[in-house]
Amino acid sequence: MRNKLRKYALDNYLSMLMALAFSVYSIGLQAATNLQLKPNIPTYFRHVSVQQGLSQVTVADILQDKSGFMWFATQNGINRFDGYEFIQYKRDKLFEGVGPIGDYAYKLALDDETSDIWVATSGGLSRYLYQQDRFKHYDLIGADGERRYIVTTVVFDRSGQMWVGTRHGLFRYQKSSDSFSPIKLDISASAWVLDIALDKSGELLVATTEGLFGIDISDPTRVNYALIGEQVNDIELLDSGDFWFATTGKGVYRKKDGDTLNASLFPIKSLSEALIKSGVNSIKQIKNQDIWISANAGLTIVHSDQNGRVTGIDLTNKSNEGSLLSAAHMTRTYESQAGLIWQGTWTSGFSVYDPESQQIGSYAAVPGGWIRGLARDNQDNVWFGAPNGIWKRHKDGTRVGPWLFPFQTRKNQAAKQRYIRTLAFDNNKKQLWAGTTSGLYRLIPSSSVLEKTNVLVDTNIFVLDLDHQGDLWIGTFNQGLYWLDGDSLEVKGHWAVATVTHIFMSEDTVYAGTIEGLILIDKRSRALVNLNDENRPIEQRSPRVVTWISKANNGDFLLGTQGSGIYRMRVDMTALTFEALYPNSHLATLSIGGIQEDESGNLWASTTEGLAKIETSQQTISYYNKRNGAFSEGYYINHSLQLSDGEIIFAGPKGMSSLFPDHINLSSFRPVVAATKLLVLNKPISVSSQNKRGMPLTKPIHISDTITLGPKDNVFSIEFSALDYSAPENNLYQFKLEGFDGDWIDSDANHRVATYTNLDPGNYQLNIKGSNKDGIWSDKVKTLEIIVLPPWYWNTWTKILWALLTIGLFSAFYRWRIWSLKAHSQELSMLVKQRTLELEAINAKLMELSTRDELSQLKNRRGFSLLAESELQKFKRTEKPFSILMVDIDHFKDVNDEYGHAAGDKVLVGTAEKMKGLIRKQDHIARWGGEEFIILAVETPLDAAVILAQKIRKNIKDNVIAIKSGQIKVTVTIGVSEIQPHQSLEQCINRADKHLYRGKESGRNRVCY
Repeated sequence: MRNKLRKYALDNYLSMLMALAFSVYSIGLQAATNLQLKPNIPTYFRHVSVQQGLSQVTVADILQDKSGFMWFATQNGINRFDGYEFIQYKRDKLFEGVGPIGDYAYKLALDDETSDIWVATSGGLSRYLYQQDRFKHYDLIGADGERRYIVTTVVFDRSGQMWVGTRHGLFRYQKSSDSFSPIKLDISASAWVLDIALDKSGELLVATTEGLFGIDISDPTRVNYALIGEQVNDIELLDSGDFWFATTGKGVYRKKDGDTLNASLFPIKSLSEALIKSGVNSIKQIKNQDIWISANAGLTIVHSDQNGRVTGIDLTNKSNEGSLLSAAHMTRTYESQAGLIWQGTWTSGFSVYDPESQQIGSYAAVPGGWIRGLARDNQDNVWFGAPNGIWKRHKDGTRVGPWLFPFQTRKNQAAKQRYIRTLAFDNNKKQLWAGTTSGLYRLIPSSSVLEKTNVLVDTNIFVLDLDHQGDLWIGTFNQGLYWLDGDSLEVKGHWAVATVTHIFMSEDTVYAGTIEGLILIDKRSRALVNLNDENRPIEQRSPRVVTWISKANNGDFLLGTQGSGIYRMRVDMTALTFEALYPNSHLATLSIGGIQEDESGNLWASTTEGLAKIETSQQTISYYNKRNGAFSEGYYINHSLQLSDGEIIFAGPKGMSSLFPDHINLSSFRPVVAATKLLVLNKPISVSSQNKRGMPLTKPIHISDTITLGPKDNVFSIEFSALDYSAPENNLYQFKLEGFDGDWIDSDANHRVATYTNLDPGNYQLNIKGSNKDGIWSDKVKTLEIIVLPPWYWNTWTKILWALLTIGLFSAFYRWRIWSLKAHSQELSMLVKQRTLELEAINAKLMELSTRDELSQLKNRRGFSLLAESELQKFKRTEKPFSILMVDIDHFKDVNDEYGHAAGDKVLVGTAEKMKGLIRKQDHIARWGGEEFIILAVETPLDAAVILAQKIRKNIKDNVIAIKSGQIKVTVTIGVSEIQPHQSLEQCINRADKHLYRGKESGRNRVCY
């Protein structure tokens, strides 16, 4: 049951179909034979709307300012965007300059000289003063003395002259007086001026809701008329020198730049009828010469060749289809500095497309989408199967086909549930083998149909391949692996194995991936080895489901798996071993369709989510999906090949993806880094509030180069953004406050803020770096000077006053002190001398008492320790060892008991005197306690110390001590130890003491060491 479920899941995976990303049809392309479409068609848009902070869903116009910020005109004010957050400027209800004068912003225009932005709104004309972050409003008084409230467009023409269109009005900007003069226009009171452009002949082209006007600027009474009664929405001057005009009911018109309006205005008839009927809102030519046409029913992208022929493709939004677009009604297209395309919509905000990210060419090679079966011949022609038969793609991109099944006709190309699964081209016999769900077919390219063979009839063939002798190896769906003679098609071998997913040919060995592991067949002996056998050691056991096998340049084998990524199989003289590659990566969770190794040794793999690139030298993995042109819905198992020029091809349920590894590069765009927000004490600061609250900005934060903080502004934060809008979530950041931070602080898109607290007064420099989407650092570092002012009592003048006052007070105190000292100097001097002598005598006496034994007049334990510590330091410097002798009088208690304590004292004193006379002057002796004495023999190694100990022992033994009742002889036991490197004094003494006690236990009157 488990195997059945696994096979069912695999079959579903192999047969999956991905949803449509957009609804596409081509204009005049159905008869084309070249797969490279013009224009370039986007495969992915990033959609942004009110959920991300846009003030309203209708984006009527888009522009990018000189700092790199994006601006959007909506029905609820205008928005500035930094890639992450919006700043909204809504209607200025109280005329305070905080926003445009009207709610609905129709059009935006950038003044290149001042960087100001002009805004045409439903309430009048406003000008955003870029250096002040505020708005200025203008009155527009027509030639009839009436004020124009509805301002529909504002335009700078090719000469730099600014024009403003209104409801029932046209105005020219007078820069010298910062005012507008009306131009009389013969339109009705309800008509709107929608766009304005200047022809190189000097004719001013004016698009209105009542037609197109051509006005002679030198004599405005001379007017040409065109498209009378038709609403003309937009005018675009192309690089070819043509003007294109967007209309509501008649599609798109064109005329040559310099020709009079009536002389050369013609409709573009090759555009789709659906586009013409829906109404065209705007036209934009981008840098690659493609023309984007925004319409009420969607988006049309066209290309006009040198002869004026127009081809294009429509992108629509339909509720019953997957869609690339976020809405049906498109408003306006804009191309930003980095080459990104911004598309405004009527109901869903705007969308962003990055052509640079689309580095993989993916296309439905034939109607119907899916491709099953993929093979190449020795001429680098690519053969592939499709719903309507077999096709051949030549190296130049042209295609030939289809070759049909015998039961198919040109009119009815349905395959009657016979699906092509796999293809293999025999270069020796110039024929193509096709494995299908119902058997084996052969194609001679010169014939028109496939020839059905009489072997494996009604067998579901999953994969086939040719060995070096031209024989066929065929893997089936749950019916085993077959070996057929390449000429007679006789069955030379059959192995009953699970569903075969891939076959790899070696000279005498066939490797076959199955859903139950990798098998190996020796062609000479026909023996089969199951490399997934549970009895094999784990490191020699293949993955469970093997979907791909190929040999790497280094001799290893690469295995694709289902749900476990890529494995490496190593072959040596003794065994095959298996190792998972990048087991902790996301790749290790994916199913693999095919693996190709490029000339640089990097691996390219098709997966269930798109494509993956493994840079083997850097040990990094990059993933490619619909944003990059790949199919995010995945690719088929066993559908991958590489051509001789390095082109890699993968195929799947939506078509074919092609890439050249050398052409897939990192982004070269270096974004500007901008400060986007300043917070002081966790409150946002703007330049407009400076005069009221004494804030630190004199210019808006995004163009400011200096921030001045007061003494109480002890917490401030600066937010920032690298203005690369392609994939802002991938941008990286670093910042460093010179004079405070020791090194750069790393940050990312989720933490775009530098916060500092309690800076000392002074000048600092904050540097902020940002990267583009691929992690390439921009050389455009944002630098801000941060000035932290001291408190009033510590500014420059206050410091001077404090210094003068301090100097005066110190001088007065100094004079008084000198006089006082002179008066008492002699008295104090005498007292000090006397007291010093007394203290020295007392200290000397105390020291003597504290370090000397009163009975024996030897040093006591404290005194000895001070001397010994000094010798220890000397030993560490000179490495000349000293030795410790621990001396104990034998049976001293018996002396006290028999002769009394007075006699005992005489024994102690006599013994001490005797030992003192036997050691050198530089040696140290002390009474250690009771009847114990300690001797430190300076610069004396162990052997010499033992000799000294024996000398002392013998002399003490022979020494006679006189007491009142007679004479006494005593003996001593001595333990000896030598100081060792890295040994403490205490350790050395303890070792000598242990030797002493060993001597006493072994009979006394002896030396132990």
